[in-house]
Amino acid sequence: MKKNYLLHVVLLSFFILFSSSVNSQCIPTVGFTGSTGDYINNFTLGSLSNLGSGDDPNDYTLFTQTSSYVQGLGYSYNIQTGSATWPQSVGVWIDYNGNTLFSDPGEFVFVSTAFVTSATTLSGIITIPMTAVPGVHRMRVCAKYNSTLASTESCGITTFGEYEDYNITIVSSTPCTGTPVGGTAVASPTNPCPGVTVNVSLTGSSLSGGLAYQWLRSTTGPGGAWLILAGQTNPTLSILPPPGSTSWYRCVVTCTNTGLKDTALVTSAV
Repeated sequence: MKKNYLLHVVLLSFFILFSSSVNSQCIPTVGFTGSTGDYINNFTLGSLSNLGSGDDPNDYTLFTQTSSYVQGLGYSYNIQTGSATWPQSVGVWIDYNGNTLFSDPGEFVFVSTAFVTSATTLSGIITIPMTAVPGVHRMRVCAKYNSTLASTESCGITTFGEYEDYNITIVSSTPCTGTPVGGTAVASPTNPCPGVTVNVSLTGSSLSGGLAYQWLRSTTGPGGAWLILAGQTNPTLSILPPPGSTSWYRCVVTCTNTGLKDTALVTSAV
């Protein structure tokens, strides 16, 4: 009886210790807190979207938005700061190996090459390395006022700025079989103003390795002619819609191991 009790205590203690260590990264700090105008207002990566988050006076938030990302695939990001006046350096870290640190090689996945205001949307592709450990991991985004963000500043900066955290899931690149599921193409934002970049992602689609993607656009409606978008072959699409027209987007998802394919349901008009 005593041995069983002691065993339960040991197992419970181990569980608590293990649970508390998962995603227990440092809480980042900034030198001058408050609603100073130095913040990230819009952030998307793949199907993860956090728009209009505003200027948090605490300058740090762990958001609930999440998404899944497959080893070896690239995902579109869009980042926009919130002030038209105060220039920012922006960076992103992902704790790929789950050791609660952002200091390992390759985990500082993006830093802006210039200081930006809200007039600029930063866009590009983040590719998940094959060495990323499957499971839930922490992603951190930072805006730093008027000074280049360094890879060593994942836990704090001495000036104005803001940090955002997200828990994301890395999925193993298991080879696809049979016919993949295309899912639904979802645009963010919808009804954008002219000159605003739109991020289109797939929800409910297959998550595995060996999938090929091809995005298409129609300017005449879901039943109209579809134009292949050259070079747009990632699971997400980051695009500036043609001015003066309405566009619809869809994606053909192909399992390269079988040659079978499925087409995602069309986005609402953008």
